[in-house]
Amino acid sequence: MFTKKTAFTYFITVILIFNSGWIDSVVLYNSFGASVAVMSGNLRILGHSIAGSDWIFMYKVAILIAGFVVGAAINGVIMKTDAYVISEDHTKTLVLQSAVMLTGTLLIDIFNNHRVIDDLFLAMAMGMQNSFTTLFFGGFARTTHMTGTTTDLGIEIGRVLRGNMDNLWKIPFFITCMTMFVIGNAAGVIWVQITGEYFTLMLFPSVILPIFVGIVILLTYNMKVKNHSL
Repeated sequence: MFTKKTAFTYFITVILIFNSGWIDSVVLYNSFGASVAVMSGNLRILGHSIAGSDWIFMYKVAILIAGFVVGAAINGVIMKTDAYVISEDHTKTLVLQSAVMLTGTLLIDIFNNHRVIDDLFLAMAMGMQNSFTTLFFGGFARTTHMTGTTTDLGIEIGRVLRGNMDNLWKIPFFITCMTMFVIGNAAGVIWVQITGEYFTLMLFPSVILPIFVGIVILLTYNMKVKNHSL
């Protein structure tokens, strides 16, 4: 059943998935070959680097993984409400995510992308984003990788095949999530070709989008507070 809660989930998830697809494509297109959003791939690369005694690459990838964990931990501290309970903390975390992202993009341009510590900020921002949706939606929606979403899609298809139609709406939802990740990646590559070599320009939309979502959440929160007080 498509409810207001479902529509709100769609809105936030679709925008943030597009955002993570955009960021990941820009970084992979221009950086040293590791992702700031998909940690499964980075853990695989870490294992390969250890096996090949490539200690420098191992260090770089380990920094990204650590940054992602730190970003998730930050939201674990800030976000205190239960799933689907809107608060001002949600806007704070998204604005902070944008600030971390902007810091990373500026440092990359200043140091010409020669220091992995710059990419650390981008990984932190992605850790913040994925933890935001995990905490806000109770683990239902993820935004920085599609492995879980693809699995969930298969599960729901299987349930429908055995006659359980209770969560039929989840199938188009998960398909939409996967599609937006692809579109975000494609848009990121096209934008790279337009903006040239400056990361601040390449990733500027990814600085703005979380703030936009945060503003919408804050407006929704204020409306709920106002209606409750009337």
